Amino acid sequence: AATAAGGAGAPDPTADLPSEAGARAARSAGAEEPLAQEQVQNLRGGLGPYIPGVGAEVAKSGQAREIRGDLFSHLFWNLHYQATGKPETARPMAGLWWAKDKATTRVRTLGLNEHTSESAQLVAPPPLPPAEAAAAALAAAQAGQGLNPLLGVIPANAANWTVTGIGAFQNDAIIQSLFIHAHVRGKDFTWVLTYPDGREEVLLRVPNYNFDWQFTYDLAEPLKVPAGSTVKSIARYDNSRENRRNPAPHKDAYWSEQSWDDMFLSTVSYTVDETATEGDE
Repeated sequence: AATAAGGAGAPDPTADLPSEAGARAARSAGAEEPLAQEQVQNLRGGLGPYIPGVGAEVAKSGQAREIRGDLFSHLFWNLHYQATGKPETARPMAGLWWAKDKATTRVRTLGLNEHTSESAQLVAPPPLPPAEAAAAALAAAQAGQGLNPLLGVIPANAANWTVTGIGAFQNDAIIQSLFIHAHVRGKDFTWVLTYPDGREEVLLRVPNYNFDWQFTYDLAEPLKVPAGSTVKSIARYDNSRENRRNPAPHKDAYWSEQSWDDMFLSTVSYTVDETATEGDE
């Protein structure tokens, strides 16, 4: 049977909020002007992925993921099926537990994709190539190539190909858990927290990544971090013959939904630290 791994409730990055809906959102939030598109995108954040090894996400007491009905009317479910070459049948289901009591704290997700917690661009994008070069690259591209600029082509026979994702907190925050997703070339991963004063702290090392067991790593104790802190996820991929799960070490590997190619997805679950005062760390 086909296997599926996808995210329930992932936001539609191309959807623009209609002005009328924006006005409703602004009135609901008590604002005089419609919410900025960046704010809307942040509030629309995904509910999370299901991938082999991941169980249910259970919120702590007083916490919840927020679904804003005034900001969107659909849940998008992105399913990645492994092609088998013949018709298959699947019956995917998603379950939600509604908070019995009023949750006072919203759990948020920071994607380590060169943006801040408020969806601002953190790293300047590279300059666009000339039109002729862009057209030639598009004609030669494999399906899926370029959809994730963080994961370029992994060269054939590369045993330690490194990819780094980074995100930044614009508010005082409390980190709760870390998550990584890659395919069969994923080798090892390290998360590094950098404070505004330059101090660094290793949050987690995964020395032997396994595609079959993609855990969410809960911190033993939630970690308070000040605004301006960044988190880096440093991933290494093994596209060599030494990786016995590698289906084609003699070929370049591209970003795609199929497991014989690869992906890079790294996120941090956190809450905003409402108790922080100026000078706290």
